[in-house]
Amino acid sequence: MENIQDTNCLSSASKKVYVKGELHDIEVGMREVELTDTIVDGKACSNGSIRLYDTSGVFGDDSVKTNLEMGLPRLRDKWLNQRDDIMKLDSFTSTYSNERLNDESIKAFRFKQTHLPYKAKPNCRITQMALAKKGIITPEMEYVSIREN
Repeated sequence: MENIQDTNCLSSASKKVYVKGELHDIEVGMREVELTDTIVDGKACSNGSIRLYDTSGVFGDDSVKTNLEMGLPRLRDKWLNQRDDIMKLDSFTSTYSNERLNDESIKAFRFKQTHLPYKAKPNCRITQMALAKKGIITPEMEYVSIREN
């Protein structure tokens, strides 16, 4: 039976990399994994590496400082602020959200920062499908296409 390598050895076989968008100023976190060689007729043939979507987000990236009390960085805010078909609301409009915000018994569980929602401007359709039908490739679409290879 073959020995299983300890996790310290395995961690050196992959690294966090970012793939830049071609259309938009975006970066998609990926994990580049070095594949083991294939032995053919006693000779090692390199299999190179493969890039996989890294679902850990910014965790594991030493250059990013995260504050768990503030929540994750708002990746899409930069993209959304560039659009002219949406607007950020001044307050929460749902009864449920307002009840939760006013419930002192759960205050300790909330993030320190509250992010207000966006909504479509009058007569605008803002779904990814509606934008795609207009021939618009959004940063979200490019992000997903990179993530999915």
